[in-house]
Amino acid sequence: MDKLFQAFSGTPYNKTRSIFEEYFHEQQQDKREVYLFFLNDRIIGYGTLVWNSPYPRFSEHQIPEIKDLNIIVEYRRHGYGTHLIKHMEERARERGHLILGIGAGLTPDYEAARRLYPSLGYISDGNGVHQTQWGDVIYFNKRL
Repeated sequence: MDKLFQAFSGTPYNKTRSIFEEYFHEQQQDKREVYLFFLNDRIIGYGTLVWNSPYPRFSEHQIPEIKDLNIIVEYRRHGYGTHLIKHMEERARERGHLILGIGAGLTPDYEAARRLYPSLGYISDGNGVHQTQWGDVIYFNKRL
C-alpha cells in the first residue's frame, strides 16, 4: 500500500492513505476489487471495480461501476488505462454482468476520460449530469 500511496499522494491526484485503506477493506468484503498496474516494479496506475455502485441508476439495475481509474500523467496515452478497463470488463463478465458503468467528471482534468470511454464503446446513460459530492459527473455504460 505504501507504493500506491506514494505514487498517487501528490498533485494532481492528492489521494490519501485512508482512501486506499478503505478500498482494500472493501475488497476484503467483496464490495470492490482493486487493480494495480505495474511497469518495471513501479505502480503507474490503478482502478477499482465496485459491485454495488453509489450511482442510483447503476445500483437500481445492478450495474457494477469502474471507479477511481488513474494513470500517472507521464504514462498516459500508451494504452495502460484501456488495458485496465478491458481487464475490469472481463472480470464483470466473469461475475455474470451484462453491462458495466463508468463516470467522468466535467472538469478539465477528466477530458481524457471523456474522450477515452466512448472510444471503448461506452455511451452516455441518457440521464445527463449527476451531482455528486466531488462535483458534476456524466455516467456511461457499455453492454459487455
